[in-house]
Amino acid sequence: METQLKKPSTNSVGNWTPEEDEAILRYVYEKGKGDEHMMWGNLSETLLGRSGKSCRERWFNHLDPKIKRTEWSQEEQWVLFILRN
Repeated sequence: METQLKKPSTNSVGNWTPEEDEAILRYVYEKGKGDEHMMWGNLSETLLGRSGKSCRERWFNHLDPKIKRTEWSQEEQWVLFILRN
């Protein structure tokens, strides 16, 4: 059986740079973190090759300071275990 290699995506820009992260942080703090209707597409015009969706996901999944980056507590592990089973 032959293994076929995946071609890299043509729409991929690569890893996020510190400058791009800084642009996202600046945009969010200027527009207000609580605004659910931020126009992420406007930010993508500044970051060439990045879509509004990818900018939004970068904020919510990596840059937002509310993200908990510590180990799961014993209580959290139990809640997940109970909900999963």
